[in-house]
This record gives sequence, C-alpha cells and structure tokens, in this order.
Amino acid sequence: MNSDLRDMNSAALLKLHDLDEADLAMVRRYGLLVEPRTEHFLDGFYAWIGQLPEYQVMFTSSDMVRRVRGQQSAYWHTFFAANVDDRYIKER
Repeated sequence: MNSDLRDMNSAALLKLHDLDEADLAMVRRYGLLVEPRTEHFLDGFYAWIGQLPEYQVMFTSSDMVRRVRGQQSAYWHTFFAANVDDRYIKER
C-alpha cells in the first residue's frame, strides 16, 4: 500500500491506520474534554521548549512563535474534530 499522504484519499488513510467511524467518534468525545484546555497545554509546552537551546535556533522571533503556536492550535482543533475526509488530507 502506498503510504504517501499526498497520493491517498480519506478511505485509504483510514485503512492505513486501521481506523473506522467508531474510532473517530472516540477522538471527538475525547476532544470535547481536551480541546477547551488546548491553550493551557500549549502554554506549558512553549514554556518548556523556551528553555531549550534549540528553541532559540528554531524560533528566531516572537512573530514566528505566535504563527507556529497558532498553527499548532488549529491543528489540534482539526484533529479533535476527527473529520477525516479529502479536505483533511489536502490541508496536511
């Protein structure tokens, strides 16, 4: 099976990871609990990585950190929506 995401449709991606609608429903239910705390989790994550020397190399400005953090927040929102369709794949 081809595992290059760019060449897959949503059915192939779900099959690759052995996921079905019941699994996606569980992700959505968990998301209801976790997603409201996403910003709290991101605060802790960025506080932690901000102490690492590699952080200064990778994140050279506060604008970059804001952009990346915003992308990460959007990623988790989409992940917990668990709508794995062709649009989801295209956005990856």
